[in-house]
Amino acid sequence: MALLFLTGLLACSVKAQPLETLTALGDYSLSLFEKWQREEIKGALKKEDLATALAVCKKLPDRLTFALRERLGTSRVWVRLLARNYIDVGNTPPPAVAESLAAMEAEKEMEGVASSRIVIVEGGKRTLYAYVVPLIDRESCLSCHSKGGLYVPRIKQFYPEFRPTREKIGDLRGVLVIYFSPEVLGKN
Repeated sequence: MALLFLTGLLACSVKAQPLETLTALGDYSLSLFEKWQREEIKGALKKEDLATALAVCKKLPDRLTFALRERLGTSRVWVRLLARNYIDVGNTPPPAVAESLAAMEAEKEMEGVASSRIVIVEGGKRTLYAYVVPLIDRESCLSCHSKGGLYVPRIKQFYPEFRPTREKIGDLRGVLVIYFSPEVLGKN
């Protein structure tokens, strides 16, 4: 039922605003993510302050959540960053997001691009939605996240369980997921 509602919501030209709102939220979140990565994380790495860079990385989902809540004027939205190759079981994407990630990987492989997706996530007693935005590897990402990355040996000192992968520029690194309740779209 919720899927039919969402499909109808997105297909109806009169109700095009929710999709525009999600796209704007996704673009805004990505721009903040890239800005903080460029300014704060890269800045800390230039100073060889790996501890600060890792602390900034760890706080990114909370900072993005706060920024979106402030922008929307509601607490009914939050953000998670999920890597394609996660280590921590607690960071396992929910099934609908995992399916989106797999579909993005296939799309990226076949068409060279990965598109954002809207999915329904069962949130216990109420249904939630998620806007899943692809995160694509850039050169700056690889210094910490790829097997040959400059900072990988030092990161492993902080996180021995860290397992970098053989990623390259343009690969799908993971996703930025914006979770929201249906009321958020109705108000914005």
